[in-house]
Amino acid sequence: MAETETLSFQNENEFVNHKFTPSGLFVKENDNFHTRLCVYNYFSEIFPNVKSGATVNLWFFDTFGKKLAYKKIHIDFQGQLQFDVSELGIIFEGTCGLSLIPDEIPELKPSSIGTGFYAYYYDNHNHADLSHEWGKMRFEPSKSEPWLCVVRPNLFPDTQIIIMNSYYGNNPEIGSSEYLIRLRNSKGEILQEKNMPLIPPCGSIRFKLEDIFHDVFEIARKESVVSVEVVGKNIKGPFTWVFSPFGDFNIHHFC
Repeated sequence: MAETETLSFQNENEFVNHKFTPSGLFVKENDNFHTRLCVYNYFSEIFPNVKSGATVNLWFFDTFGKKLAYKKIHIDFQGQLQFDVSELGIIFEGTCGLSLIPDEIPELKPSSIGTGFYAYYYDNHNHADLSHEWGKMRFEPSKSEPWLCVVRPNLFPDTQIIIMNSYYGNNPEIGSSEYLIRLRNSKGEILQEKNMPLIPPCGSIRFKLEDIFHDVFEIARKESVVSVEVVGKNIKGPFTWVFSPFGDFNIHHFC
């Protein structure tokens, strides 16, 4: 059975337990679109002689960074969890943070350890996609290397971008995401560049590419290759959310 608790948003100690730092990922739940979080007790394979169960901790945040829910669920040795976000009973879009804590803590050399897990996205029309966790929670400001992704807006006009704030600390003055987005051609030349609005700590944003670059279809017709670049601070690696003309979708992280 799942145990639900209400926690106050305070600091790193709320999330990190024995070096285990939650990893984050985009989630969305409404009447037509769903997210299922999939976790396996991989400590069963790394430390097979320990025979330890583990506790899955899940935090959920909306696009404004407001914490909506927290759950913890125990799984057995070699156990797994498939958690449907619909069980929260709320409609929202944002991010989740997830950590897996073994019942018996082994000796660990790394200073921090993120949690590996998957998200299964699906709608009511038999379309589905799968993605894995994408970056640990951060509690200090961070700068990102440029993230790049080739896009094909003329083939997939409904191409969207997902940006997630990576900062989960308790100082909003340093935790907002500042970033810019660029279009580049096959030679790497910058075609257009836009500074984007701030994303609050723990928050996220999703937008259509054409809403930022209104002439992106004309640019794509002129250029053999068009790529999107995102760079800034306090951001996880962005995702593309591409809808096909046939109704299917693909959610994938930038390279």
